[in-house]
Amino acid sequence: MIQVRSSSRLGVSDLGTNRRRVEALREQLADFD
Repeated sequence: MIQVRSSSRLGVSDLGTNRRRVEALREQLADFD
């Protein structure tokens, strides 16, 4: 199990950029399964 935490470094919102990065990582890791 891998836990990933995502937060904006500047300001309050990153307009979903971090979420897209985390989802892309999740999809890449799922390919190994």
